[in-house]
Amino acid sequence: MTFLLAAAPLALLAACGEPETEDTAALETDKAATTQSADDTRSAHATDLDEAGDFSGTYSFDAPDGTRTQLTVNAQDDTFEYKGADGTLESGNYDRLADGYRIKIEDWFGSPAYFTVSDGDLVRLEQDIDITPDMQVSGERYVRGDDEDDAVFSREPELASPVAPQD
Repeated sequence: MTFLLAAAPLALLAACGEPETEDTAALETDKAATTQSADDTRSAHATDLDEAGDFSGTYSFDAPDGTRTQLTVNAQDDTFEYKGADGTLESGNYDRLADGYRIKIEDWFGSPAYFTVSDGDLVRLEQDIDITPDMQVSGERYVRGDDEDDAVFSREPELASPVAPQD
């Protein structure tokens, strides 16, 4: 009986340790599956712009050739700034399109470009098509940076809020 009482905690520890390893492995697998590079062109559902909330921020696209482009959007005043791989800057206003899912930048270095919000990223669509709620979209995936500097201040702070824009 003493042997069983002494062995029971060890068996419990061994049993607890094994699932933790499996859980850790499962978490790593899930993390790897959800981690994507910016040049990922997987299909995903678009998000209605009204439901996306404030999608303001700086998004980056890492092309297969190693170059990086950035797009900063401000959803409050519908403005954008685009930095090309060569450092060229373009800025202006974008249009929200009637389907409620897309924005259009009229002069994207000489031609129009269409974007939608998908899984928190901006996706540059391969063509100009109306998007419906059940439609899968794909294209160049512009990923929002994790850096707080990537955020765009797009609204006034609430009354008595300690947060204020930093110039």
